[in-house]
Amino acid sequence: MDLEKTWEKMGEGSSLPEEWLNTGSVLRKPGSNPLLKLKKNLVINMAWGLLTLLIYVLLIVSFSEFWIRLVLAVMLVFSTWALVSTWMLHRKLEPGICTDCNVLDEMERYHRIILAWCQNQMKVALFFYPIAAATGFVLGGTLGAGQPAAVIMTKPLIQWTLLASILVITPLAWWLGKWMTRLAFGKYLDELKIRIDQLRSEG
Repeated sequence: MDLEKTWEKMGEGSSLPEEWLNTGSVLRKPGSNPLLKLKKNLVINMAWGLLTLLIYVLLIVSFSEFWIRLVLAVMLVFSTWALVSTWMLHRKLEPGICTDCNVLDEMERYHRIILAWCQNQMKVALFFYPIAAATGFVLGGTLGAGQPAAVIMTKPLIQWTLLASILVITPLAWWLGKWMTRLAFGKYLDELKIRIDQLRSEG
């Protein structure tokens, strides 16, 4: 893959900043390539996802009550899906430019699939946040009261408190997840979009 020739073709007759047209600084240096930064953050995301998976497995093994194991299993399925989808996205990304492909089309494809992944993660997470909130509440109540979940959940006060917790925690968790996604990927997606727009305007 001759990246130098590819980037030179992008720069012919272009008024883009010189550092954007230099293959050595843009495509190979981690500090300036948004794709490398995005891939790095995806690896970090997968590491946290794997840790979450292990925690859920340990909790399932630690609790013998059926309903607790059931909700934990649901969360385990979601965490597995999130980890697998992130891994599949990571495999699709190449930090360099494909010489057999149109450079602008490739950059737009990268931007499109990463943005779609972020949006899908947030949509699916919105369904699971209430389950996660309920799971945390029940686990805490069980450990705090020293009684099975089936016993403590028969109390009306506990039921109303659980409902209130779900209504409060779900939107807060969603906004926190959105902020963290923006922090990890938004800046670099914006940078990639700026490069795409400038390349399109120069085309």
